[in-house]
Amino acid sequence: MKLSITSGAVCGVRENGQVRFLPHLGIEQCARAGFDRMEYNLLAGPTADRLMARGNWREELFRLRQTLDENAMIVPYTHDAWFMMAQTVDASDVAFKEEMVRRSVEATCILGGKRMVVHAQSIYDSEGYNESKTWEYNRAFLSEIGELAARDGIGLDVENLFPVAGMIEFSSRAEDLMNLMQTINDPTMGICWDLGHANMAKVDHMQALETVAPWLRLIHAADNKATVDEHNIPGYGTVPWDAVMSKLKSIGYAGDLNLSVRTFAYPSIPQQRVRALEMLFGIGNDLIDMFDKA
Repeated sequence: MKLSITSGAVCGVRENGQVRFLPHLGIEQCARAGFDRMEYNLLAGPTADRLMARGNWREELFRLRQTLDENAMIVPYTHDAWFMMAQTVDASDVAFKEEMVRRSVEATCILGGKRMVVHAQSIYDSEGYNESKTWEYNRAFLSEIGELAARDGIGLDVENLFPVAGMIEFSSRAEDLMNLMQTINDPTMGICWDLGHANMAKVDHMQALETVAPWLRLIHAADNKATVDEHNIPGYGTVPWDAVMSKLKSIGYAGDLNLSVRTFAYPSIPQQRVRALEMLFGIGNDLIDMFDKA
């Protein structure tokens, strides 16, 4: 098992009461702390700065790739420029955000990634959650993105979410993702299991991991107390890490452990940034040691 970190943990810094989007600095600081693998989140940044929607997005990505190379940092996987259907305004807004997901495939190529994490959608209408429309949309759109990605040798990993009234219903259960994998039946498609999201959904962690095991390609490691999706440091919430790492070992998990955290994202004291990342690097390796010894 190899350790990686999300770019969301380092893409911004607080200076003079404001958050500045500084992804190149974040990459350099991750490398200084010991990381050599990163999941780059293409919904870029803690502000309104959205990389994929800008006119020079390709040029920006090539510059990011140069910074990654200079710091011996690889991006085995990205996270697409995700959106939630319930937050879209109209059909043109849906079309724009779907195009951001399509662009994410090319962005993944530019950054050197071989897999891309995506979100499934939940469709609501005047009567509430519409299960049949949800299945119809996800089968069609994920199949389209999967085919687009496969042309460039990229696989998709659908991430689990957690219930949010009127916004998210689908994919909060392991069975949703299992049924989606079986329905689409694409060997290049897998599952990214986010342990923090699973904790928010109050699932049985052990049973859920057993359910998704045949398609499990990536683990997002984050913690919370099952009340707010804090993306906290593993061990600072209620996820049962000993049992989880043991279960991952028993099901033969062969993917990476990605620290999907935000807790140390934007320290206002510059000297704290690398120190915080060094602590995260140690915590991630402690989890891998638990896995190895299970």
